[in-house]
Amino acid sequence: MIQYYIIRFVTLVISIFPLRIVRLLKYPIGVVYYYFSIRSTIRLLKRSNYLRNNNILSVSALMQKIYYSQYWIETIWLNGKSDKDLSHLVEINEKDKIEKIIASEEGFIIALPHQGNWEFAIPAGRNLGLKLAAVAEPLNNQYVMNWFTSLREEMGCKIIIGGKKNETYSSIENLITNGYAVCLVSERHLLRSGAPELFFGKTAAFPTGPIRLALEKGCPVLPTTCLSTKNGFEIHFGNPFYVPYFGSNAQSIQHGIKTLVQEFETLIKISPNQWHSTVPIWSDE
Repeated sequence: MIQYYIIRFVTLVISIFPLRIVRLLKYPIGVVYYYFSIRSTIRLLKRSNYLRNNNILSVSALMQKIYYSQYWIETIWLNGKSDKDLSHLVEINEKDKIEKIIASEEGFIIALPHQGNWEFAIPAGRNLGLKLAAVAEPLNNQYVMNWFTSLREEMGCKIIIGGKKNETYSSIENLITNGYAVCLVSERHLLRSGAPELFFGKTAAFPTGPIRLALEKGCPVLPTTCLSTKNGFEIHFGNPFYVPYFGSNAQSIQHGIKTLVQEFETLIKISPNQWHSTVPIWSDE
């Protein structure tokens, strides 16, 4: 309860100021997070050293922590903002890729990596006329979870709280059938028991759910990221794709995951320091 009221108080204070001012908080908060969350910092240092030494990505563990702090600051700042407040902040690139899907009037999957701030894609998607839904990981503090859920739903995004696997899967299926664009953050498996695939040259476990849904529903997958810029945000789309059937569900899903991973690698390379997944990804982490 105390944690909830602290967050609400901080929200009220932060939401008063312009976004460009609020963003400055990312530096002191990110530095504190870097030095006091030792385990995740060591993990990011090892990851960034591998990526740099193999000329894969130029990435800084400190900047990743700073951008992760920025994600939370920006999300808190969103509280109470209207479409008018947000519409000028988000620029959509490669708009033709999503317009073709919208024209088909079918439900589809928006697959995102933990990069930038995907919360700001919600008002942009709504301005495009999308019916949006997303799956949220449950938080330990129920009061904070309820507040965070209401914040997203007030922006026009239906929220499914992840829980029982079959119930969550069934809910997403129904939403896709009813023409929703379902947002799924998809480049890590929390239990590290997903399908193995090479990700920046090392084996990682990926959740099979998004690709399985696309296969069973016959709907497209649109790889997407929403990145911070100097004056706001910009949305980038990868190449939308369907998951074809390759003799068995397992083979089809593996092929779809490989395609998605390749698209994620391309999106992450646009701004590597904004890829702020602090939990283990590779099998040796």
